[in-house]
Amino acid sequence: MEVLLASKVILGVGLPMLFFQINGRVQNPMQFPLNVALGVWLCGGGYMAPNLWMRSKLQKRQREITHALPDAMDLMVTCVEAGLGLDAAIARVSQELVFVSPVLGSELNLTFLEIQAGIQRGDAFRRLAERTGVEELRGLSAMLIQTEMFGTSVARAFRVHAEGMRIRRMQKAEEKAAMVGVKMTIPLILCILPALMAIVIGPAVVSILENMMGGK
Repeated sequence: MEVLLASKVILGVGLPMLFFQINGRVQNPMQFPLNVALGVWLCGGGYMAPNLWMRSKLQKRQREITHALPDAMDLMVTCVEAGLGLDAAIARVSQELVFVSPVLGSELNLTFLEIQAGIQRGDAFRRLAERTGVEELRGLSAMLIQTEMFGTSVARAFRVHAEGMRIRRMQKAEEKAAMVGVKMTIPLILCILPALMAIVIGPAVVSILENMMGGK
């Protein structure tokens, strides 16, 4: 947090000062109000740049957790059906996931340590969901609480939850694929269509102009 706040202050103040220093030494510097406007934009951009970088890292981390979570649930089902307790299964899965998804493996290991320290299993998974911000983990914590309340099979609940996550991931992929055509409309109109019109109509326009100029 200290590094983030310091970077916001340094970039927010340093970029405008650097701009004004460079602008004052060039031969034809920017004049008021362009220099002030650009300085304000640099100040705002430098102040918000660390937030954008942090948001991109956060989204990357959440995508990694979401991608590895169904496989982790399958491993959990295998461990539980093999006779391990749920806490021991969490510890085993966290060790196995270190090589595939270090982020999820470390988070599950921290959850296991919290359970060992005396925190209720549902509360530990709720804290896991709050730390990561992944909605699937919120659903997992709610599912574990319901499983403990009603005494249903943990392995079956994990299997159903993993299958539901895979279905949602497939639906999101299909949604993104369906949006490709809409997103391609703007570059098609702005870039490809003018070039196509120039190739198709250009020779005819040149021929018409040559005939008109020759006639004169």
